[in-house]
Amino acid sequence: LAGTSKDFVLQNSLGCDSVLTVNVSALPVSVGAVHAVACPGESFVYQGASLQAGQSRVFTLQNAAGCDSLVTVTVSGLSVSSETLNVAVCPDETYLYSGVALRPGETRVFHFNNQEGCDSTVTVVVSAYPAASFDLATTPSCSATGSGSLTVKNPGGGLPPYRYSLDGTFFQDEPVFDHLKPGSYTVWLEDSHACLFPQAVELPALLPLSLGLDDAPLPCDGGGVRLEPLLKGDLGGLGIRWSTGATALAITVHEPGPVWVEAHNACDTLRRDIRVDWAGEGKDFSYAYLPNVFAPASNDPDNSNFRPHFAPELDIANYRFEIYDRWGNLLFRSHDPAEGWTGPFRQQDMKPAVYVWQLWADIGYCGGVRAVRKVGDVTIVR
Repeated sequence: LAGTSKDFVLQNSLGCDSVLTVNVSALPVSVGAVHAVACPGESFVYQGASLQAGQSRVFTLQNAAGCDSLVTVTVSGLSVSSETLNVAVCPDETYLYSGVALRPGETRVFHFNNQEGCDSTVTVVVSAYPAASFDLATTPSCSATGSGSLTVKNPGGGLPPYRYSLDGTFFQDEPVFDHLKPGSYTVWLEDSHACLFPQAVELPALLPLSLGLDDAPLPCDGGGVRLEPLLKGDLGGLGIRWSTGATALAITVHEPGPVWVEAHNACDTLRRDIRVDWAGEGKDFSYAYLPNVFAPASNDPDNSNFRPHFAPELDIANYRFEIYDRWGNLLFRSHDPAEGWTGPFRQQDMKPAVYVWQLWADIGYCGGVRAVRKVGDVTIVR
């Protein structure tokens, strides 16, 4: 046995006794331990054997001296990590996690390796902040100027307080936007989550104001003529002013002459000038007509006798008709409307030239008397 000694008597080659002492010593044995780790669900392999996390086992081996070697293998479990990430985003936005865009209402599990090399799971749950809504009220604008407005009404949802913008960049606390021209706009509401809620709106233009009023005939019966302009377009805040000082929509005029009316609203100021003439006296009406040329030697009495030709049914009083030469010498004068000039002066026929005439008369027409004065020239041809 190891650790003992014994003498053996033998005979050597000469036939004599030979004593051999045998001493037995013990060879060393080895004992060891191995500490290993493994992720949950995985194994550690030692000498072809798989050990799960939490297991321990003794292995008998042979050392270099040929003796047993005992190795105790202990496998410890590494830790794993797992967490849930709850996030909220604006209703129309996405949440970006590990390069993946997640929409509201979506849940996704992500797998990673933690610092010990084991699985790490992250469950991402994406929800949406409450949506906000609002109404819009518009005030129409003048076509040429910015007089319109947009007002946010009944904002709700989301997270108050709210802010408002027309470009999605610059925001204000007031829900009213003034001095706007007609056109298309987008109003943005931003809540306290910094979520943006746009709404498109059309700001209308006020209809342009139009004013119509025509020349009017004045009846001879003395009842006057009613003048009322034709107005179209936006009539809100309408104001009327007449040349008579009246501010009513319609007036009655009893005398002939020029009349103007002015109409205005928030956008436009228009004026219309007309004439009121006695019935039958149109724009081209003339109490008296005088030609601009006559031929004293003509056989046609109307062409050889120069005088005014009056409109029918006129009462003519205080009539005077005069003709002058170019130097201002009086050549002819008459107080009789039927008398005309045939071209002589001091019993001599005047040469072809241009002569100046003047006419004065008080003319009774349509129940009234109008003073008429006319000036012109006439050319004698021979």
